[in-house]
Amino acid sequence: MPSASISERRSIRWVPEPASEPTSTLVLTSPGSHFVDIRVLKLSYFKQPKFANDSSSTARIDWAFAGQSHSEKATTEGAASHGRWEHWVDSRSDDPQVDEGDMFPQPSGLVLEKGRGPHPTTGEITDYEETWRDLKIQSTDDEDKKCAIVLRTAGNNKDSIGMVVRVGSWCQGIIKSGGNLHVERWRWRSRDTYAPVSVGAIIGSEDDSGGWSVQTFPTESGTWERVVGMGRGTLPCPLTFKPEGLEQGQTTDVGDITWEVIERSEW
Repeated sequence: MPSASISERRSIRWVPEPASEPTSTLVLTSPGSHFVDIRVLKLSYFKQPKFANDSSSTARIDWAFAGQSHSEKATTEGAASHGRWEHWVDSRSDDPQVDEGDMFPQPSGLVLEKGRGPHPTTGEITDYEETWRDLKIQSTDDEDKKCAIVLRTAGNNKDSIGMVVRVGSWCQGIIKSGGNLHVERWRWRSRDTYAPVSVGAIIGSEDDSGGWSVQTFPTESGTWERVVGMGRGTLPCPLTFKPEGLEQGQTTDVGDITWEVIERSEW
């Protein structure tokens, strides 16, 4: 079984343009290859400032999607592997497709991903290059155990679809329901290192000072803090903060939406 991972994007380049990083992009992937990928525009790249402090707005969501990934043998010379990401829920489409890319490990420790996709400005299919780094998976308890939990809903009336993935000290979720989109990102900090982040702060963004209401969820060993929360809806991210109360196959209702634990693992 593949291992869990926490991947932060460092840059994107639409060939032949120069590389940049207009977003805070984080991907959480479980041992079972379920993932949530959330990409939030940094304020310095945001073109609609009137929405910057509106947590119900989704204008700063560059892209958010979730599903299951697959790693295959690469056919491109020099590539270590070929990745495919099935999108079960996608902020950009109600009929999402599979996206693919070739992975090239770099001497710096980063991974270069090469593929083709729609250019955000022109809409034309264009070659892209992304660089990624893996973050360390941290334990959130005093016994140094790490866990991964995946919740999924297809909606009681098929009008809702969403996924929540927790890996170690990070948790992300996305749901589309009744025409609304909602995404969240949570980060855990230990008792010794916890300090409240500024309202609207997101990983990798030094220029964000406004956005959404910060929420916290204290535990015995530290505090979970919601560092991204956009759109309208409810996600069961806090359920994953106490994994001892969850078992694979278990279902729980959040409002009128039923969520199922489709994966739970510890190591």
